[in-house]
Amino acid sequence: MLHILDQLNAWDLVLAHVNHGLRPEAWADQVFVTALARKYGKDLEVLETDVKAYAKERKMSLEEAGREIRYRFFLKVARKHNSIYVVTAHTKDDQAETVLGNFVRGSFLDGLGGMEELAILAPPTTGKTVFLYRPFLNVSRKLIDSYIKYHKLAYVEDKSNADTRFRRNYLRHKIIPALQKINPQVAKNLAENAELYRDLNDYMVDEAYSWLGKEGEEFAVVAFNQEHIALRREIVRQLLLGFWIPRAKVSAKRVQECIAFLTQAKTGTCFPLNQQYQLCLEYGNLRVRSVSSGKRMAPRKSKRFELNLNGETAIGRKRLIIKKQPSREISIEKGKHLSKLRAFIDGGKIVGKKLYLRFWKPGDRFTPLGMQGKKKLQDFFVDLKVSRRDRNKIPLIVTEEDEIVWVVGYRLDDRFKLVAKSKEVLEISWDSR
Repeated sequence: MLHILDQLNAWDLVLAHVNHGLRPEAWADQVFVTALARKYGKDLEVLETDVKAYAKERKMSLEEAGREIRYRFFLKVARKHNSIYVVTAHTKDDQAETVLGNFVRGSFLDGLGGMEELAILAPPTTGKTVFLYRPFLNVSRKLIDSYIKYHKLAYVEDKSNADTRFRRNYLRHKIIPALQKINPQVAKNLAENAELYRDLNDYMVDEAYSWLGKEGEEFAVVAFNQEHIALRREIVRQLLLGFWIPRAKVSAKRVQECIAFLTQAKTGTCFPLNQQYQLCLEYGNLRVRSVSSGKRMAPRKSKRFELNLNGETAIGRKRLIIKKQPSREISIEKGKHLSKLRAFIDGGKIVGKKLYLRFWKPGDRFTPLGMQGKKKLQDFFVDLKVSRRDRNKIPLIVTEEDEIVWVVGYRLDDRFKLVAKSKEVLEISWDSR
């Protein structure tokens, strides 16, 4: 990959290498990469880490720990060098292994969709947007090997890739070769089908969000049970994810248990989701209640944080800052050309004189700056190719009546823009440090 990108001469390249500390040869690999960077005249960032200790401390597999460490480091390097792309050399064969591994694990459609060629590694709300780019995702490993041989390129092979104790390696060296005896094109088919699964997942999630936006998150069970079973599964799945139940815990088995409860339950009965939440059926409607107190619970993702209208509000490790500005000092043009993390709004249009921060929920609509009609926030994100996982991380500034004022990092609502008659200006900044 370095050989090709260097010849294209389209980007300023910085190399990043992680020494996982798992093999004696890891230090020789680091020396090789250092020499390679020197040969091509590129900056090199190296992280020496103890993946085994990291995995043990967090009760993760070595594969999961290594992946988490790598991408955190890659993002850190991108930030340091003001880069907007992290580029990896995943191939079509890697995609096939990912899809097959997720299938064996019992993943939903999003897992069967595998890796995306271009994904957001860090959204604009965390600072500058950083993308994860996999340019070789549609290129076979065999073709890359031929390229290396033709150009007589030196390389090192990670010996741990032959260790079949790791799930991915077992799939690569045992399962896929066995499947290729049935169909030699199995790796190609798995990789290409990933796009079909992604499209199908997008459709099902959109349908579930639309249904929840129409019926509400405390819906009538009769209406729910009339829907197709595939849609019911996705509705329940999105409902559980809305309460920030870890994605790994929202298994097909747990979803099916919830559906069985909603199909057969009698009024007054409850079904525990985990130690915090339980589904309850009350007079034909679904309720989510606290296991400990019995209180009705709203999805944590739709929880609202009241904002200080002339100062700072801490939201976890981040801050939202609002300053009142004299209208004579802020031009209308400046109000139009907001930065991704700063906006100027007409304070006189804030009903109730209160603002809140919350995150996306089904049914959200707003009027993007420059438009007249309302648009589903879901469709707005689709147009910008913002993945569903990233959408749930994007803060929204809303009024007391829950009207969206600003989609932080993306677009102001046209109804709250500055106009010639604006008398009160609020400057809103999102500090992601």
